[in-house]
Amino acid sequence: MSPEPRQIGAAAACLLVRDVRVAADYYAEKLGFRTPQFYGEPPTFAIPQRDGQSIMLARANEGNSVHANSTDFGMFSAYFWVRDVDALHSEFTANGADIAQEPQDREYGIREIYVRDADGHLICFGSDIEESTH
Repeated sequence: MSPEPRQIGAAAACLLVRDVRVAADYYAEKLGFRTPQFYGEPPTFAIPQRDGQSIMLARANEGNSVHANSTDFGMFSAYFWVRDVDALHSEFTANGADIAQEPQDREYGIREIYVRDADGHLICFGSDIEESTH
């Protein structure tokens, strides 16, 4: 008997932003994501994607403030597991991304960097230390 197909195939964080187009442009220009479609005019929602992974951007309701989940390292708004965090760090740096914390080895076996997006959300990217090229 073959195993049942998995029910959950992926997940995506949904971040509140001030301006969906500005936020999506940051993800494209600084982090290498692409946004195949915007929803609404002006845009109220978009799903930037890179390497089969997504992050959702939703415009905050008029009058509501936008703030990051946390400004402390160790807390973040979204996390991406990556193949080579050092190569990604080099790419992001060359693109002018806001590197909030340089690559660091963690006691739990992951090498991580933190990037701050256009709305201040901390996005963490991490790879297994054993697979990292540093």
